This record gives sequence, C-alpha cells and structure tokens, in this order.
Amino acid sequence: MFDYFQMSNIIGSAIVPGAQHTINNPTTAYFAKYLLEKAVSIYKWNLPKTWDKDYFLYVLYVAGFVGIIDAGPKYGIVPQWGTLDGYNLYYAPRKFRYSNPILGGAGLIIHEECELIKLQGNYTGIWDLILYYASKMALLSEAFDMNAANVKTSRIFFVKSKAAAETLKKLADKVQSGQVITVLDKELLDENGKFTAEWFNDDLNKNYICDKLLIELRKLENEFCTDLGIPNSNTDKKERLITDEVNSNNTETMLRADLWLDRLKECCEAVNKMYNLNISVDWRVKPDDGNVINPRVAGNGPDNFRGSDNSRGARS
Repeated sequence: MFDYFQMSNIIGSAIVPGAQHTINNPTTAYFAKYLLEKAVSIYKWNLPKTWDKDYFLYVLYVAGFVGIIDAGPKYGIVPQWGTLDGYNLYYAPRKFRYSNPILGGAGLIIHEECELIKLQGNYTGIWDLILYYASKMALLSEAFDMNAANVKTSRIFFVKSKAAAETLKKLADKVQSGQVITVLDKELLDENGKFTAEWFNDDLNKNYICDKLLIELRKLENEFCTDLGIPNSNTDKKERLITDEVNSNNTETMLRADLWLDRLKECCEAVNKMYNLNISVDWRVKPDDGNVINPRVAGNGPDNFRGSDNSRGARS
C-alpha cells in the first residue's frame, strides 16, 4: 500500500506543492504497521494448521471479512480474500466472489456454498481507523525531530564583521570540544571590554517541547486503544490510579471488542457447522481478570519510536 509513496509524493508535490501529505509516507507506514499488529493481537485464534494465520488475520482486519471456501481435494477448506456481490432479504451481501491465481475464481452463495468470517456488521475493516491515528502519530514524530534539532542551536549570534564571525566559530568549536581553557580574541570586545556579539534564543526550556510531544504521542495511542476496544491505563493522570478508575476504563474500552468477539464466535460456529471444522476465537487477555493491557509494553511502542526525517521517513 505504501510501495509507491515516493512517486505519489513527487506527483502530488507538483500539483499541490504546499500541501502536507500525511498518509503516503514511510513514517505513517511505520506507525500503521505497529497499530495493525496491536489490533490483531486482541484475540487468540485456534485455526487449522494448514491455514496461513497471518494471511487470515490481515485479510480479516484490513478487508473486514474473509471468505471460507472449499478449494477441492488438493487444498481443502481455505480462507480467501474476495469481494461481495448482490443482496439478500435484509440487504446484506448474497455472494462472495474470489479470484486466486492458483484456484481460479468463482462467485459463491453465502451460507450455502461458502461462509464468511466478518469483524464488523457493515463488512468493513479497520484500516481507516489505523490510518487516522497513524497519520497523526507521524506528524507528532516529525515535530519531535524538528524540535530536537532546533534546541541544539540554542544561541544564534550577531557580530559586526566577518573576522569576528570566524573568531566566534572557532571559540564555539573549542568550547564544544571540551577544552578546559579557551582564549577569547579581543576583536569580540568593545572599548569597555564588554562582549560585542548579541544572541537570541537563549532559553532552552522555553523552546524544548520534546517531552510534551512524547506525552501527546502516548495519549494518541491510548485513544486508539480505547477506540479499538483495548483496555489501557490512563496516562493523562499524574496521580496513582485507583482500582475503580482502571475498571471504569476497562468497561469503556471492552464494549466494542466484546461485540466483535460475539460476532466472530457466531461466524466460527457457522464455519464449523458447514465444513465440520473446529476453529475458535477468544480473548488473548480477558478484560475481567484484572490485567490492564499497557500499550507501551511492546518493544516498538512510541516510547521507543524513531522519529522521521523529512527526506527518509521512519524505518519500515
């Protein structure tokens, strides 16, 4: 999905040079992959050993549904990415159409010739939700890089001559190199012995906001977890959370995920009945057992993120 972001940015910049392209860039792709991995980790699946679990999960969460078909004696019952067609009595899709270079293609009647496992009631995935948060996290990442670079230039000097400028550069190099004794040229002093160079941007604390950006990045991920249905700790509070507050947050966040789980279980039952399988799905970490999922435990979380560079973007 991001393979052609460089060409897309070249074309887009030629048409709208001043626009911000927050989606088709490697930094957004970095955060999108991280958030998608978090999303697919909510539930633990029991699938046939012959199925590619990664294929199954990514199709389910990105497309919103995966078709379960009988591919014949050679391949057996397999999951497939496809499209929906037609309407039934309740205006739900009537057919599932797939096209595979190995299996060919066909249109199968749902509940009669195939089954569907769907995540949401409207047959859509969560890629739009992931991009919504990933693009905002990418903007914060870029802002972090810009601020971290800017605060390194804490003092900008004004001098009256080129010779004084060169002297000041050499002085700065010596100080930064850690020399114990630094000799100052008299050219930088006035007739009263005062330093003639003037500077601004001397207050590092006033311009340093990297810590605030990291906090905002954590808040964004917590909002994603809440929107998705993953229990998370409220990092916006400074004091220690009490048990009732944690439980309240868990209740708020688990409702959507619990609805998804009920629907997924119903789909699994339909697949098992049609094909005599034993697939199942359940919580990876049950919300009611007191375990609060911390969004920053994983090694690639925003606490450990690598910011973007305007020319290269984040590592993907």
